[in-house]
Amino acid sequence: MPRLLDDRSTTPFNQEEHELFLRTITTLKTSRLRLPGSDNIDSGDLVDFFNHLVLINDIECLESPTWINWDITNRCNCSCIHCASDALLDPDNTGTDEISTEAALEFIDEMANAKVLTVVLSGGEPFLRQDIYTIIENIKQRGLFLTILTNASLPLDIERLERLLDPDTDLIQISLDGNDATSHDSQRNAPIFQDVVSNLQRLLATTVPVKTNMVITHHNIDKVYEVFHFARTMRIPVISFTVNCPVGRGETVPLPDNARLLRISMNLQLLSEDYPEIKIRNNVLLVPYAQPEIRDQIQPDTTNHFPRVRCLAGTAKAVVDSKGDLYPCPFMLYPAFNAGNVYENGLHSLWNHPETWKELRTGRNLETTKCNECGYLNRCRGECPGAAYGTHKTIHAPDSRCTYMPEGDRS
Repeated sequence: MPRLLDDRSTTPFNQEEHELFLRTITTLKTSRLRLPGSDNIDSGDLVDFFNHLVLINDIECLESPTWINWDITNRCNCSCIHCASDALLDPDNTGTDEISTEAALEFIDEMANAKVLTVVLSGGEPFLRQDIYTIIENIKQRGLFLTILTNASLPLDIERLERLLDPDTDLIQISLDGNDATSHDSQRNAPIFQDVVSNLQRLLATTVPVKTNMVITHHNIDKVYEVFHFARTMRIPVISFTVNCPVGRGETVPLPDNARLLRISMNLQLLSEDYPEIKIRNNVLLVPYAQPEIRDQIQPDTTNHFPRVRCLAGTAKAVVDSKGDLYPCPFMLYPAFNAGNVYENGLHSLWNHPETWKELRTGRNLETTKCNECGYLNRCRGECPGAAYGTHKTIHAPDSRCTYMPEGDRS
């Protein structure tokens, strides 16, 4: 087992730690974080490619989204402290869903006809729906890629899932926020840990593709490495680590310190090197250019040419909530971004309406913010517009999680 850094330390890196830092930021899958000379391709390159298409063709979005996060219920048997959807607690599964089976199947046909590539079933808790396997089956019959986000605490028909899901294109992502009942259940506000472990064990004995995800909050940040080793002993092939986003219930959850998150990212790098059989999705570093160690590796650019598209929210990706309302992103579930109801007006009509997310698609204006003085704006592009809106109630503001103050804006 590698000797991990003290992630609470604030002392400068020694030579060994600096080398680890360089390895870490070379492999991080954070937005637009690339060093000069890096050959790695990540999601930031896809954003660049889409930006290029938009700029040279003078278009604001694709003709239809390629990825849809579909909240098929707003009910959940948990009440997680960080829930972005602010789901309704329904532990006994006695409530009803806003969308019928018939309407759900019609929407699957509409997504397939619109050439949507990937559907993410979310909620609430998807497996509270009595018709969940009918929905899954129809999604797969229409040839769509499928990811299911679940807390995995309810009874699962494992054999049916194995028959329906393609291990090459589909995925079940299971929330794992602690390595024991105390740490996991206290963040989820429900006594579910043993049921989650039981379902994980059963799924791992099949061909069903499984990944676990830990949402790091102030509540469980001390459990990151224990969660990794717990998942490793269970032989979970892919483990992802993310950080709470300040939306929904997460608006009131304190954010971890960026300097500590950097050292946690470095420790995850160490663990990935020591246990190469486990794939770690390291999405811990929130706003990378806020960190002085990262800025030291990159020459600032003061030209600040700012392409209008920052991310794929509302340009290639979308969310349909449990009522059927269309939003650009899971982190932008605010009334200002409600484009209308897809069950009433149709996905294609709403997506291509000239007023849909016009401000977002035209682009953020950061000229009056600290970003305009920042030499890293061309790389970070102001980071997440959802996080900016959550705090400032406008997308024309920096990501609220950025603590960096450029020299020219310190007055």
